[in-house]
Amino acid sequence: MDLNLINTFLVVVEYKSYTKAAEHLGLTQPAISAAMKRLEQLTNKTLFIKKGRNIELTSTAHHWLPLFRRALAMINDAVVEQATFQVCCTESSFPRLTASPNFSLRCAPAYHPSLLDDLRLHKVDLVVDTHPVKEASFMSESVYKEPVVVICRQGHPRIIGDKLNSSMFYAEQHCVLVDTDNRATNLGWTANNPVQDLHIGITTLSLSGMVLSVSKSDYLGILPLSFAKEWEEPLKLQILPCPIENQLIDYNVIYHKRNEHNAAHQNLREHIRHEFTQSFSSLY
Repeated sequence: MDLNLINTFLVVVEYKSYTKAAEHLGLTQPAISAAMKRLEQLTNKTLFIKKGRNIELTSTAHHWLPLFRRALAMINDAVVEQATFQVCCTESSFPRLTASPNFSLRCAPAYHPSLLDDLRLHKVDLVVDTHPVKEASFMSESVYKEPVVVICRQGHPRIIGDKLNSSMFYAEQHCVLVDTDNRATNLGWTANNPVQDLHIGITTLSLSGMVLSVSKSDYLGILPLSFAKEWEEPLKLQILPCPIENQLIDYNVIYHKRNEHNAAHQNLREHIRHEFTQSFSSLY
């Protein structure tokens, strides 16, 4: 069987659209349609059915999907002895990883949906982030969890020692992390109970911006414990337990399902898990 037909099939499945698959592959929509008809003729099976403007997979296509992905992964393993992977990680996880000959690192200040597009389009091979994804085309695996803490500058006029209750917390102004659309983001941590709105004194696109702003003002900031400890001494910060009951930050490796059974990619994921474990162990 022509492997190009299998690859085209997987791209069509990804986008659920002949038109979008054609744009991705640099082909025409009729060429994609003809390729899928050819695959159906070779297998004597119907693979897609139209539903409105989109297409849906038949039960046969659903059955073949993991088999085709696994087959292409095995071929890639045989052809590419050693791949150089592109790994994108958010700022909170960046200090935990070290680039190696097998992969390079790119830092993204805050979560953005374009990271998933980069995975789809082979621009990156793996993302380390604190926001798990639930889209069927992606795998999301937890590699480490840690608490969030509150930071303020040493010598803060109203925060003495490690005493910070919820009333004091909400009374202070905060430095808040926002995404590129100026929407507040919490790095994936979730309060267990309803919380009040914060008094926002300043916003920042990065955790680095947060620790710098807090060190030179009376603002409070909320961020992962590991990142706070990195800058506690250099910026003379106080680290305080978060007075809001919350869930731990969960670091996830996120990747496209096409790489699930790729041996080199499996080794990459295992290497990153090991680096996280070692890095956090030495920090704490």
